[in-house]
Amino acid sequence: MQMRHEFTIWMENVRSGLRMTDKALLEIFGDMATLHGMSIGQGIDKRDIHHFVWMTLNWKLQITRRPKVGETVTAVTWARDYTRAQAFRDHLILDKDGNELVRATSNWVLVDDRDESILRLTPEIMDPYQSEPEHQNFPGFKFRRPQKEGPSVLREIEYPILRCMIDENGHVHNTNYLDMVREVLPEELDPEDFTGLEAAYRQEVKPENGSVIVTYGRDGDSHIVRILDKKDHSLHAEVVLQ
Repeated sequence: MQMRHEFTIWMENVRSGLRMTDKALLEIFGDMATLHGMSIGQGIDKRDIHHFVWMTLNWKLQITRRPKVGETVTAVTWARDYTRAQAFRDHLILDKDGNELVRATSNWVLVDDRDESILRLTPEIMDPYQSEPEHQNFPGFKFRRPQKEGPSVLREIEYPILRCMIDENGHVHNTNYLDMVREVLPEELDPEDFTGLEAAYRQEVKPENGSVIVTYGRDGDSHIVRILDKKDHSLHAEVVLQ
């Protein structure tokens, strides 16, 4: 089952060249996943009944053209497939003529909000989404696994964790990591010039972290940003731009 919804791109969604940011794109995709869950009675609005919440593990975006300010686009999403532990979801952004602007894929886990345990995905939970395993944006694609050690660090900053970054789950909202990416990139690199993005989330950043270490490095044509724990330098998240 596909969900479709129109969005108009406003100034808060754009940066360089009045082009839509990666953060704004991920916000739309996340909103669409929320709408899908709400439509089948599994949304955040029923959290006090079912006591679970979907959390993102990975994103992959491929951008043909970034929408610009004032444009109205159609966002499309559908559940693609699932395993015992992870659900996979694909996404599109289309212009007013139906041309594809952005395609994406993501995977998610279902977490019990009482003890933060990962729940097993069952047909009872997943069948209402009417998954479309034959409809894949990136056939054969597998999310990259971040290496224990990243590339040589070319730039490093300490980034404070502010209350405005924390979502209803009590940790840094997944799209806010893109602000850290923008901050650590060298000034000559424009985030809106990249056409590909992969993001991997490995452990939550919570208010008690205080701050994190954000590093930038390169591996060939890949620009790699890693968000590390300030105390032990363990990996919180990795974002790769191409």
